[in-house]
Amino acid sequence: MASPILQRLQAALAHQYDVERELGAGGMGTVFLARDVTLERHVAIKILRPELATANAVKRFIREARILAKLSHPNVLPVFTAGEADGLYYYVMDYVAGQTLKQRLAAGPMTTEEVVRLGSDVLEALQAAHARGVIHRDVKPSNIFVVGEGVLLGDFGIAKPLDDETTALTGSGEQLGTPSYMPPEQIGGDVTTKTDLYAVGMMLYEAATGRRWSMLTPLEDADWSGVPHQLEGALRGALAWSPDERWDDAESFKHALRSTASTVSERAFKLAKTAAVAVLLLILVLGARWFLGRLSGDGPSSLSASVSDLAILPVEIEGATARFDGSDLARLVARQLARIPGISVVSTAVSFRWWEAGPAAPDSAAFHLKARYAAYASLNESGDRVVIQLDVFDSRGNPIPGRPRISLPGGDLQQLSDSITLRLAR
Repeated sequence: MASPILQRLQAALAHQYDVERELGAGGMGTVFLARDVTLERHVAIKILRPELATANAVKRFIREARILAKLSHPNVLPVFTAGEADGLYYYVMDYVAGQTLKQRLAAGPMTTEEVVRLGSDVLEALQAAHARGVIHRDVKPSNIFVVGEGVLLGDFGIAKPLDDETTALTGSGEQLGTPSYMPPEQIGGDVTTKTDLYAVGMMLYEAATGRRWSMLTPLEDADWSGVPHQLEGALRGALAWSPDERWDDAESFKHALRSTASTVSERAFKLAKTAAVAVLLLILVLGARWFLGRLSGDGPSSLSASVSDLAILPVEIEGATARFDGSDLARLVARQLARIPGISVVSTAVSFRWWEAGPAAPDSAAFHLKARYAAYASLNESGDRVVIQLDVFDSRGNPIPGRPRISLPGGDLQQLSDSITLRLAR
């Protein structure tokens, strides 16, 4: 059965909204899911709880709606309209299907990249608010809505404009905010834009570690386990007890976080490159042994000690380019293949001497050099790309089907060598 307040709201807004159900309730307001009958879309309607509708509370509620309406920003929950009906003060905002950050964090810590992205989005929203002279004062996971890979900042219910006109809306001795996410100075009611930065730092620390930050713990005694070193520096600049020791503004904090992202990405690239080399070697070991054994019809155990697996001929450089040396490139390929356990390669000193003595043909190289196979490549530069044609012949002079063609943007000697080596293994 619908609650009395839901029935009352349904009747009051029936001409424009079909109010369906309650979504959630906070200290001062309740949010309902509704359908805009004119535009045929779902919206969220927040009302001021009637029992709390004092004069100051009404002014604060209307102020929140106005603040949100003025903060047209991709990371701020948008407000469409506001009003009063049957004694109920309400405003209509975008309905965000998904979860809050509080619900997301219940599943565990976030990756460094996710923490950086989260912090950047929230700080973008706060930067817009601070530019309009508004302090949020209640930044916490339950006020952050996760939308795809981004987030929206909502609930400006206790936001404080930086002017004297509205300071009386907070009663004497009234403490506004959420204690577990409250910066030290907010306890005494002294708030600045840096108060929001501290709250963001607390929230990001929790997102990275799964642990709540305690403002009673000095920075030097805090548990930073689970926080990457680069991210720790950005958070320390936000979590200093004294506002004077924190980041100057949301822009500075955001820049520190994004510098963290660049460092993390660089480290990730290096790790990925190292991992790629390891995978390449594994492919070479397994792929080359299987490839050679299958084509010859023999397993590795039948290889003769007097016959090598592969002979590498100098790479033919076509055109007038002088950027690459065909002999150097072939030596690099031979050297990389020779390092692979179980693969034997004819010395390039032998294969090059035979080739240069001429007349010689690639399809006869394996027979003359006592190898199961011989590899021959030609390189040509076409525009800003390097094109390599690779041919492999068996000891009977038969070409191996496929003739791999490698096309690379620009390229250096090592890159070309890696590409040829990988193709030979495949």
